[in-house]
Amino acid sequence: MKICSVLLAICLGLIADVFVLENSYLINDEEIRASDLIKIDAESDFTVDRFENKSAVQTPLSKLKRIFSERNISVDSQYPIVTFYYSRDIDLELIKEALKDRFTETYPSINVDDIKIAPMSFSDISALEIAQVDISPNALRRNKGSFAVWLGANDEKVKRLFFSFEIAAHLRVLQAAKQIERGTILSSDNLKEVLIAFEHISAKPIDKSALGKIAAKNRLNKGEIITDRVVAALPDVRKNSQITTELIRNGIKISFIGVAQKDANIGELVAIKDQNKRVFTARIISKELARIE
Repeated sequence: MKICSVLLAICLGLIADVFVLENSYLINDEEIRASDLIKIDAESDFTVDRFENKSAVQTPLSKLKRIFSERNISVDSQYPIVTFYYSRDIDLELIKEALKDRFTETYPSINVDDIKIAPMSFSDISALEIAQVDISPNALRRNKGSFAVWLGANDEKVKRLFFSFEIAAHLRVLQAAKQIERGTILSSDNLKEVLIAFEHISAKPIDKSALGKIAAKNRLNKGEIITDRVVAALPDVRKNSQITTELIRNGIKISFIGVAQKDANIGELVAIKDQNKRVFTARIISKELARIE
C-alpha cells in the first residue's frame, strides 16, 4: 500500500492538508488522471474555494480516505479538511493577448497598460490547447469581470475554463464641452476629446466617425462622456425639414417642396405639408424624396 504524505496550510480559518492536483499521477505503475483520482464530476460534493485560491477544491478527509482507498492509497493525516490546488499547463500569456485583442476590437482607441487574469474553475485539461476565448459584451464594458476559455483538440471544443480578469487601460473619448440640449446634433463644435481611465467607462463610447450623424437623447451636462446610451442616430428625415415630394398619377408626375411633420426613416409613412398648408401622407423614398401613395 502506498502512503500519501501531506502538507499543512491554513484555509478558510481551518487547518487543512494541501495536495497539488497535477494532470496525472503514476500510482503502482498505473497512470491515473487527476479527475479520476478524486472523482470530480457533476454528482460530486466538492465545493470551489472562491476566497483565496480560485482554482482549488475542498473535501472532508473522511471522503478523501474513502476515494483513495479504492486506489490502494492510505492518507496519513489527522486534519479534517483537504484542499486540492489545480496545476495547469496552459499559456496564460496567450490568453491575455487574446483578451487584449477583444478589448482593442471593441475600443479602437484603447491603450492597455496591464491585464491580470486568474482561474475560477478547474479541470483535468490533459494535452488540450486553447481554442477560443469568450467574453460577453457586458463584461467588455467593465475593467474587471470574468470570461471563458475553450480548450480543444483536432478543431473540436472539449472543455471550458473560467477566468477572472482586471484590466488597467486608458482611452480617448468624446466629452460634452458645454451643456447640450436634447435633440442637438453632436459635432466637434459641442464636444471635445479627452483621455480617461477605462474604469470610468460604464457604456461603449461613441467614435469620432459618428459625429454629425447622432443627436442627444436627453440634455447632456458639461463634461459628460458620450456613449451609446445617451445618443440616438439621426433619422433619415428630420421633423420640419424640407423634402421634395412627388405625386404620380396616370403617367403624370407632380412635385413640390414639402415639410416633414415628424422624424422618419426611409420606407416609413409621414405627413408632408405643402406651402398651402395642405397635408399629404407620403412614403420616404430617400433622404431627399418622398412619394404620395
